[in-house]
Order: sequence, then structure tokens, then C-alpha cells
Amino acid sequence: MIDLLVKVKRTGLASRVAFDLVDLGVPLSGDEVKALEKVMVQLCVDGKIQEARNMVKKVLVLNSEVSSLVFDEIAFGYCEKRDFKDLLSFFVEVKCAPSVTAANRVVNSLCSSYGVERAGLFLQELESLGFSPDEVTYGILIGWSCREGKTRNALSCLSVMLLKSFVPHVYTYNALISGLFKLGMLDHARDIVDEMIEWGYCLIFRLSESLLRAIVSLGGLMK
Repeated sequence: MIDLLVKVKRTGLASRVAFDLVDLGVPLSGDEVKALEKVMVQLCVDGKIQEARNMVKKVLVLNSEVSSLVFDEIAFGYCEKRDFKDLLSFFVEVKCAPSVTAANRVVNSLCSSYGVERAGLFLQELESLGFSPDEVTYGILIGWSCREGKTRNALSCLSVMLLKSFVPHVYTYNALISGLFKLGMLDHARDIVDEMIEWGYCLIFRLSESLLRAIVSLGGLMK
């Protein structure tokens, strides 16, 4: 029944039936959990994040797992509302971290809305819940750090990346080199270019045109 209600977009009725089901307090079958997950996802699509959150908590009392898709949809919903405080409290409450795709979207949105420093603190909270950043996560922090003129923070993120054996994306290197040029840190820029060559990047085709002009104008920066 719940599946049918979701299919015909009767989300309100589907939600009421779903809550009635979980309020019975009996263990849920696999099919019932899948049906409830569809309701939770649809609630998120409709912007009813709090209802989806409440249902997740009720389902977790009866069953140990809920699909990561549901957690991600809740994360996307809070992200669109820029309600990062409630988003973090949700993950702390359910003792779960979002997928790397969802987390990266949240981190980027946080950087855009409140700056890279706050995004970094949020990331630390996620890591305490078991989240593992990837090269894209650090690339986001590096890019926004350079945009905000916090190049030393960007270099610190790069060091962490390399310690974890992540290979930085070319756009990450572009952001770093641009930020270093703006600060006149030419020796550091030379080191980054040398590192790119070591990784096998083809500078002529990969670097942005503006950065290539800057490198060439300095003569001797590239070996």
C-alpha cells in the first residue's frame, strides 16, 4: 500500500500510513523497510526534512540500518536550506556519517555560504563520526582557501592529501599555483609545478592559459 501511495505522489497519506506502521513497535520486514525508505526520500524531495528525520529515528529503533540514500537525501535537503547546524545534529543523533558525495556537496556549500574555516570545523565533526574525506573533499577546501587568500591553509590541506596518498586533481593544482602567484610565493609555485611534472601532468594542456602566461613570464620557474 505504501509503495502505491508513493508512486501516485500521495506523500502525505503515505507518510501517515508509514508512521502508523512504525508506531506499532514491531520489527519491520525487509520489504517494509524499503517501502518506508521510499517515503523518507519522497519527504525530502518535498522539502519535509524534519518528517523524514523523525521517521528515520523511529525506524532505527526497530531496525539497525537505513539505506545511505536516505541519509544523503536528508543531507541534500538541509544543505539546500543551509541549515548545517541541524544537519550535523542529525548525524550525531543517528551516529552515522553521510556518503562522500553528500559530504562533499555539504562542504562546498558551507565554504560558499560561511567560508572555508567553518567548513573545516564541520568536516572535523564528520570525521569524528567515521567519515573519511577523499581527494575531492580536500580539493574543495584547497580551492576555497586559495579563493579566500588562505594559501597556507591550502598548503596544509595538500600535505594531508599527500600523506594519505591521494593524487590531487589538476584543478586543485591550478588553484594552488594561482593563489601562490597572487601572494608572490614564487618558490612555492615552482615546487608545485615540479610536483605536477612528477605526477605526470602535461602542463601545456592542463594548466589554464592565464597561469601558463604567468609561468612563462617569470622565465626559469619551470625547469
